[in-house]
Amino acid sequence: MLSAVAFPPPPAAPTHAVQPSRAVRALDRLRDVLHDASLALFAFTVFFSYLAGVLIPLPYVVIGAVWLYALTEIVRRTGRSLLTLAWAVVPPVLTFAMWLLYQTPRAEREFVTLPAADRDFLVLALVGIVGGLLAGRDPRIGSFVTALRATAAVTAALALVEKGLGEQLFPGNIVTGGFGKDIGNQLVAHDGGIRVLVAAEHPLILGLLLTAVLPFVLARPVSLLKVLELALLLTANWATDSIGPFWLGVAVVAIGLAWPRRWRARALMPTWVAALVALAGLALLIYAMLFVWTTDISNGRPGGDGARYRTALLSLVPDILATHPFGYGPAQIPANTLFVDAGDKLLDVSKTVDSQITFWVIQVGILGFLAYCAISWLAIRGIARGAQSPLTTMPLFLVTLLGSIVALTCWASVSVFWLFLAAAAVTVPFAGQGKRART
Repeated sequence: MLSAVAFPPPPAAPTHAVQPSRAVRALDRLRDVLHDASLALFAFTVFFSYLAGVLIPLPYVVIGAVWLYALTEIVRRTGRSLLTLAWAVVPPVLTFAMWLLYQTPRAEREFVTLPAADRDFLVLALVGIVGGLLAGRDPRIGSFVTALRATAAVTAALALVEKGLGEQLFPGNIVTGGFGKDIGNQLVAHDGGIRVLVAAEHPLILGLLLTAVLPFVLARPVSLLKVLELALLLTANWATDSIGPFWLGVAVVAIGLAWPRRWRARALMPTWVAALVALAGLALLIYAMLFVWTTDISNGRPGGDGARYRTALLSLVPDILATHPFGYGPAQIPANTLFVDAGDKLLDVSKTVDSQITFWVIQVGILGFLAYCAISWLAIRGIARGAQSPLTTMPLFLVTLLGSIVALTCWASVSVFWLFLAAAAVTVPFAGQGKRART
């Protein structure tokens, strides 16, 4: 009879995880550095658009910054995957094709593509949306908020210096006066001084951005530094002489300081209540476009009333949708087609469309109007349910609201910033849906 054979016991399972190699740790650190650096560059392009575009055209700088951020996030989540390869190749190829296209004479471009639409509706939108979708659940997105606050504070300080000096700090940053008067290339404010611009794309754009940053500051614990930062941003906003952004900012700060410390993280109301609020706002907007606002802005003044120009643009929306339900096409705004009555003359809307709602309706009709409504709903839903991320949806709400008086997608950096925030609102977790990302 065979005796029992004693087999050795199986080896014990390791009690600790295998540590990554030094090379892997170095690559992870490099990825994190590129992640934060790309977001810092993105924040810089938002506020310092003129300086960011000195050597390289601004759209390419914005595309590069957001593309690199998205690449680092995709690598972190998926490693060396087909998705990583696709994102590493497709946007650069599209951008290069866009660059080649813009080297051809304009007359030739118009026969082979939609002028400017290739950039506005393709590459810029693509990187903004993909970057935002990733940012909604990025545990390191707090670095972007920090970069935004820092660049906003520096810009605000420079704006006060510019206001005190009475001249632009960056004279090459040329803007046009629109309804205002020009002194050289500088815009005159209501108080007789200049409208500060610093290195932004326009004083109104600077005011919009300073307002958008306020919720990020209000989300911090109450302190003297926080109050001083808010005061700095509001004062600089006043110096832009942008009435809408300034008074909206004042209202936001007043509400934010009176709200609990964790106001950003609390669910304010059920989704169905938020939907009713949104529908009520939409009904008021439609009513005003149909029965309150008009294309006559003369108001007894030669040249018209600039403050009423934007409501006149909104009053055009119902007529455009009735005659061109899918718009005039995304290529360009038709000249000598839409007008606003300024009393002594007719203003051709194609010269300046200071409303994202009207701009999108002119281009793609009802699709543009629905897109604006959808982004507005993302912002309202996020506020109602309590976004659990440093990238809250309140800035999206403010930028979208100001989009009624600013054509956001006409400005390269602001366009991507807006779409970035909107896409982030799609994926951001809400109260009760997991842990908040660290700031």
